[in-house]
Amino acid sequence: VLRGRERMDLAAATTAVGVLVGVSGAVVARVVDGSVTGFVTAAVVAQFVVAGLAVTLAARTSRPYGWVRTWAPAFGRTIWAEARPFAGMVVASAAAASAGVLSLKFAGDDLATGQYAAANRIGEALRLAPAALFGAAFPAMSRGIHLSYRYSAGVRLLVGVMAAASALTILLADRIVEVVFDGFEDSAVLLRILALGVLPALARLRWSFELIADGAERPVARLAFVGARSEEHTSELQSH
Repeated sequence: VLRGRERMDLAAATTAVGVLVGVSGAVVARVVDGSVTGFVTAAVVAQFVVAGLAVTLAARTSRPYGWVRTWAPAFGRTIWAEARPFAGMVVASAAAASAGVLSLKFAGDDLATGQYAAANRIGEALRLAPAALFGAAFPAMSRGIHLSYRYSAGVRLLVGVMAAASALTILLADRIVEVVFDGFEDSAVLLRILALGVLPALARLRWSFELIADGAERPVARLAFVGARSEEHTSELQSH
């Protein structure tokens, strides 16, 4: 609801509050006993806080002069037909993201799995940056902002920034892995390879968001499944 009303400021505020709650809870868990249960509990509490705050702000935004609930989903055939492509994209993306680690786990060894997982975790952060920006701009794309010169100029700037971030990651991969993980030295080579894929990922994100904004979500869903299948084959080859 907040995204649909283009209130990305409120959406960002809910996420920031959740981050603060989660990090504070993790610090408390570390001081108290340092158990995995404490860290997981902190993350779940943060999710509840984000959900509650988002509902409150969405209700207030939808009806400025009252707190009555103004929208409730009715999951009929029409809603499912519209939601099905998006559900497919989520499934395909999850499969693609997990294919590498799972393939190495089953066909490789624990050391290789750990090295890949460490490098991929940092690589995910690089890919999430443009995804977050396109996600923030997506509500405005429904009214054609992606057809404007200002949007195109912003994308060019984003490409330049991500190219620089990719280059720095390649140059400083050893130091980054050392600081973040204090180990997994061999992950630096994998991180450099993953950094090369940042710009292609940015291109995929851009055209996917723009196609969905233009009502072509079904082709994007099909491409997501093709990409997930390709990722699975690539991971199998790497593990062998």
